[in-house]
Amino acid sequence: ASSDAEPTLGLSVSDTGANTFSVDGDSDVPSLGTGWNGAALSKTVPTGSTVHAVLYSNIEKQPDGGNADAYYLVFGAWLSLPDDPASGIPSDLGVFANGYSSNPVTVGQVMNQAGTATYRGPATGLYSTATYTGSGGSRALQSAKVGFFTARATIRVNFGAGIGSFNATNGNVADFMENGESLGNWTLNFNSTSSRDSSAPAIFVGGINGQADGRSLSVGRWGVQFYRESTSGHPDSAVGTFTASTAASNNDALRLAGVFGADRQ
Repeated sequence: ASSDAEPTLGLSVSDTGANTFSVDGDSDVPSLGTGWNGAALSKTVPTGSTVHAVLYSNIEKQPDGGNADAYYLVFGAWLSLPDDPASGIPSDLGVFANGYSSNPVTVGQVMNQAGTATYRGPATGLYSTATYTGSGGSRALQSAKVGFFTARATIRVNFGAGIGSFNATNGNVADFMENGESLGNWTLNFNSTSSRDSSAPAIFVGGINGQADGRSLSVGRWGVQFYRESTSGHPDSAVGTFTASTAASNNDALRLAGVFGADRQ
């Protein structure tokens, strides 16, 4: 696997029976490669839960020592678990991705250009697995696990496809890893996207498909926003989010929620 897809946050959440979960691991943040700065935290909050998170940015220190970078990407993932499993407090998770440029890019500025480009970069997020027996009303949970992953994202853009095209942008996520080990033969495909009117920010959304060790990933969405450091030309970078899962009836269930940041190659 790529050296940019290194071990993720050493946190594993496992069902130990009777809806009780054990959390094992540490808060070491993995490297996502040159140019990416990361932080990990586990913090108890007043609601009676502990939030575990990984956060990344490519913000650069300025010559004067400040952080007033005029062009950057940020993204991360978090998992909230009740301190007392019997409290009734729900668990929760989420991902976020954003960026900033002093030269905002619109849909029209992206799609009215000529040529193609490929963007590549790291991805991170959360996955959950669950094994069930039975079906319908007799379906019973046997085991479950939640973990953080790292991966590699690739985005491909056809700039000449035109406004509103459904085949302008696609890509995939591969090389899924956890704690320095491959999670298996997992691949998530980003299907072609649609866009809004030409004056809107350069955000594109689409569907997904994929597989994970023979399990079909058929439910989910992905989205991407492009950023540019200069005032013209192809965008320099992209940041986005994705979700994917097996069908609700699958007794060997898998769900993913992730984020990525990618630079033009």
